[in-house]
Amino acid sequence: RWVDAVATTNQINSEFNITLSSMLVDSIQVLESVYRSAITPTEASIIAWLYTDGHIDSKRHNASIAQSKLSNIPSIRGLLSGVPHSEYPPRDNGVIVWGLSFPWVRSLLLKANLLSGSLEQFVLSLPDVSRGCFLAAALAAEGWQQHGWAFAQNDNDTLQAVKMAAFLSGYFPRVWSRGDSNQRI
Repeated sequence: RWVDAVATTNQINSEFNITLSSMLVDSIQVLESVYRSAITPTEASIIAWLYTDGHIDSKRHNASIAQSKLSNIPSIRGLLSGVPHSEYPPRDNGVIVWGLSFPWVRSLLLKANLLSGSLEQFVLSLPDVSRGCFLAAALAAEGWQQHGWAFAQNDNDTLQAVKMAAFLSGYFPRVWSRGDSNQRI
């Protein structure tokens, strides 16, 4: 019998025929429903901040976000309003650091599959709204306006993930190197 629905394996018995080829749109819808992340836009933004202007040290059980752009401080405070953290007084150079609860960060990374998966896989798993928030936070952290947006990052995995988020959001990013360790989109 033919069923116009998605069935789970425990529902499949001898009555079912499984079509191995189908329209691409149907396949994409099934994959999206199976692989879409449960990460909220706020969590996606926090992950972007941690991977761009932040630091995660699993060995020392510490995670932090540091920011010197005064215009970003209110939005970071807003993102962290429901997160266990400490905000430290500004350093002499004006940088403000937020120390995040490592158990909370670890549970977020686990939820995002970032303890075993890559940041690129994470970006691919995000719904459009969360991916847009990830990209906006990454650009706020390390980006600037230069005939459109530019973004610099030493870490290639983060650079590739931001490039992918930009591409999936409808932009046409390109990567170039300045000759130092900084690569740019």
